[in-house]
Amino acid sequence: MTIEALVLADRPPVDADPVLQAQWPALLPIGGKAVLQHCLEDLWEAGVRNAVVAIPRGHRELRAFVGSGDRFGMELRCLEVD
Repeated sequence: MTIEALVLADRPPVDADPVLQAQWPALLPIGGKAVLQHCLEDLWEAGVRNAVVAIPRGHRELRAFVGSGDRFGMELRCLEVD
């Protein structure tokens, strides 16, 4: 049985939020790791090996962070959304 997941990492930073300081929420460090990394590691622990990560169209930093998923032990694909 293959378990797949969709991870939403396309929420833009809110300028009025002082916590984010214009940083993309998915890349916000919590406990020394990006929020997105925590999510992907939790999915791996749950047995997910294939996932699609929704990112904003043209966001190179998030695309590079996700990569192919090798570093997370998963196959990851980016879905660019507007």
